[in-house]
Amino acid sequence: MKFLQRMRRFTIERKINQTYAKRLAAKGSRPEGVFWNSEANQINRFVTLLALIDTVTVDGPITGKAGYPVSIAEIGCGYGALYRYLQQRDAPDRWRYHGVDINPAMIAACRRNFPKEIAHFMVADRPQYEVDFSVFSGTYNLTPVEDCEQWLGYILQGLQSCWTLSRRGMVLNFLCAPEARISKKIYYTTRQDFITAATRHFGPTIAVPTKNVAGDFSFLISRDS
Repeated sequence: MKFLQRMRRFTIERKINQTYAKRLAAKGSRPEGVFWNSEANQINRFVTLLALIDTVTVDGPITGKAGYPVSIAEIGCGYGALYRYLQQRDAPDRWRYHGVDINPAMIAACRRNFPKEIAHFMVADRPQYEVDFSVFSGTYNLTPVEDCEQWLGYILQGLQSCWTLSRRGMVLNFLCAPEARISKKIYYTTRQDFITAATRHFGPTIAVPTKNVAGDFSFLISRDS
């Protein structure tokens, strides 16, 4: 990555960290603390993203190598809501979880919330080892920039760093609109534009409506043809 690109990325991530650290301090470890508007919407996104992973094979829920649970890295794990969901509501033995976030305040919150599992969470922008899938739940919805092309470039760079460590693919969600736009610091893409970009850069990409979340779509980028 060229020097100017690195500086732009550093500036963007500094603004992101400041925004989220301030919000977490004000709202705590709950959906509002990471700009989710409700726990129901947060969970519906989890459900849809995990269901997309299950569709990768025609035989139903997949298993990892040698029958082990599917390994996932959540990129932008926040305070650990997906991990809590997997432990409480989904079959925890189906998944081997690893959470990363660029924000030290978020990882500190994860380690407070799960003191017996602090090794699951690290300050990073990509998986720290190879996993079956990288998972991004709302990771790129909030943006500190005003230019859609600049933000899409940032997204694709982030996805690329995770793609090389994702054996089977990646799942993520976006709010979608007829035209790409940024409104009140929220990024909206078009479903087809993102499918086209992701397919060109990575691999076959599909989109499904996120369950019960208006305007939200979940995407699967797969290495499987």
